[in-house]
Amino acid sequence: MPTPDEIRSLIEISRLRMQQDRVYLRTLVRGLAQTRSVIERAALANTVSNHLLDGLDRATVELTDPD
Repeated sequence: MPTPDEIRSLIEISRLRMQQDRVYLRTLVRGLAQTRSVIERAALANTVSNHLLDGLDRATVELTDPD
């Protein structure tokens, strides 16, 4: 049977580990938020790029059309 001092020590270790886990989870949340932001900006850039390229493709077809 653990002594009261051993129990207190285990409780303190458990509290410290929970604090460390919370800090780590906050770091993960910030990292995920940054990743999400990058993905959203990349998706927007891709959409704009595709739109511009479609416009260039149409302009090229119109310039080379002999009619």
